[in-house]
Amino acid sequence: DGIRDRDVTGVQTCALPIFTPDGTRYYFGGPAATETSWSDFRELSANKQVASSSTWHLFRIETPNADRWIEFDYADERYSFGNRAGHQVTVRETGVVIAGQPGYPAGELMGNPVQAPLVPYATAVDGKRLMRIRTASGQATAEFIPASTPRTDLTFHGDTGPDLNSPNISSSALQTLRITSGSICRNFDFDYDYYSALPCSGCTISSDFDTRRLRLKSVQERTCSGEALPPYRFTYQSNQLPRRYSLGRDLLEFYNGRDDQQGLLPTFINPVNNTTVNAGSDRSFNEEKMKQGILTAVTYPAGGSTTFSYEANRIGQTITGGLRIKNITTNDGYGNLQTRTVSYADGVLHYDHSSYMFQYPNRNGRYSGAFLGASDFGITAGSNPNPPLWSFHGYHIGYGKVTSAVNGAGQTDIG
Repeated sequence: DGIRDRDVTGVQTCALPIFTPDGTRYYFGGPAATETSWSDFRELSANKQVASSSTWHLFRIETPNADRWIEFDYADERYSFGNRAGHQVTVRETGVVIAGQPGYPAGELMGNPVQAPLVPYATAVDGKRLMRIRTASGQATAEFIPASTPRTDLTFHGDTGPDLNSPNISSSALQTLRITSGSICRNFDFDYDYYSALPCSGCTISSDFDTRRLRLKSVQERTCSGEALPPYRFTYQSNQLPRRYSLGRDLLEFYNGRDDQQGLLPTFINPVNNTTVNAGSDRSFNEEKMKQGILTAVTYPAGGSTTFSYEANRIGQTITGGLRIKNITTNDGYGNLQTRTVSYADGVLHYDHSSYMFQYPNRNGRYSGAFLGASDFGITAGSNPNPPLWSFHGYHIGYGKVTSAVNGAGQTDIG
């Protein structure tokens, strides 16, 4: 009955059942466990996004005969956040002739190659927050208790849509996880602060919501009567992150420190007339800047710790975007150290980011007819890389061989 109560007709909110070979059933989505989101909902073009299901949460697990089950309860939350839109220009491919005369020459640029759009786009989320996990026996429960104050790094979303200039009033960070099983009761308390923002002379958008990012400082276990253990503590490379509106991004959208930039298009050759377009944005890779704000250490309640060091992804000796683990060092709290070193070989980029800029040609008839002239087609030069999962490879880089070696304990080869 619990499942039938949640069954609905329609594409966006129907539940998705998955059955394992032994008959165990997993149910995802449904109206109580499906998130929807959209971006730029006020956009007036015919290609604007509409609300779409974006996450189908697990809401029930049951045995083959349904006599035992685990249910996951969710609460609604609504919020929004802003980002900078991609930067692109379109090059006329053939030109348009008007009254027998060249009206718009081939090779003409439509758009500003130096300045990215100044108006941020909003992403609105009608979300679900995990509230409780229950069991058929009623003996064990897990409660997820939110903080009493909303997060200040998100913005408002309500019945009238998102507002990037107003504070979030709905979404809060997780404050306490409470687990009870019979007479046993344990709380796990989560303590946070916010990264502050690096200076950004290129951020001309008037806002401060994008200057903060939530950061986990510690997790502490205590009994429900108040007796506490020492916490797990988390250390980061820096207390600062770039603003969300910063255009200091390399070709793969990782941070490169160029917070002064106004655009995202590097200098390029016009593919129609072979002239140089001095767009001028620096999309180079910067290994040290990529590490900004990354997790560097975990300190355990008993006194030991684990530290992490990173390096940029590489193809041979050439740096590319993103980080990979270099060393993991464990300290048992008594001065005994063990270091695991990870090395990589045979790196392969799954697409060539140096030539992703151009869409040859833009064969969008509606766009071409409205903006370029009915008989012209454009070549689009854009700042954004290919989207995630655009191919079966998923991530932009892979390695044919990864070696993990522990000092004094041999090594393990993967791949």
